[in-house]
Parts: sequence; structure tokens; C-alpha cells
Amino acid sequence: MPFPTKFPTYPTKGHFVDYLDAYYVSKFGLEPQFNQTVESAAYDHTLGSWRVKTVGLEEISYLSRWLVVATGENLEAVVSVIEGTNDFEGPVLHTSSYKNGEEFSGKNVLVVGCGSRRMEI
Repeated sequence: MPFPTKFPTYPTKGHFVDYLDAYYVSKFGLEPQFNQTVESAAYDHTLGSWRVKTVGLEEISYLSRWLVVATGENLEAVVSVIEGTNDFEGPVLHTSSYKNGEEFSGKNVLVVGCGSRRMEI
């Protein structure tokens, strides 16, 4: 499903959430389950499907042809040690602390990294 034409070239997190809600939750009737932890996931060759068991607010078992693993591993702040950073007098922050570009307006900024969050910034 393509992004709506009204979206900017580089959509924000809010745009992306709106897109997921409008095009996947509403259109396909998906009901995301939050506060659940995957306890096990195994492919059942007999059924040709994945068996997934989650625990959290309740225990849920799923059976699906497809399994998408989105671990969120990039949410862990890993700050690279870069020579000279301690001598730099400006702000140095990890993308997990970034909220918007207001404090950087009109300034030269160096963004290090190549993940989607860094590209958004």
C-alpha cells in the first residue's frame, strides 16, 4: 500500500502511525495486541504455519502462515565513542532523545548513522 500523496517526502513517526491505522488496522481489520511478550515461535511443517505463544496481560496463541520479527533492537541507545566528542561544546544526543528539530533550527547539524530514524532526522 503506497503512502498517501499528501504525505511529505520524509514522513514523520506520526504520519507512519496514521498510515498504519488507516491502511492496515482499518482496511484489513487488524487488532494489534500490546503489552505481550513472545514466549515461543515455531514453524509447524505439518500445517505449513507458525505457532506463536505470547504472555503478558493474558496468554494468547496464534497460528499464521507468516511471521514478522520486529524486535525493536534499535531502541537500545548505543552511543558511539568518537574521538573529540568530549571537547565539543554543543549538544550530543542519541536519536532516542530527539523530539523535534526546534532547538537546532538555523544551526549546522551532523547526524551520524544510517538507520531510518537517523534518515528521518
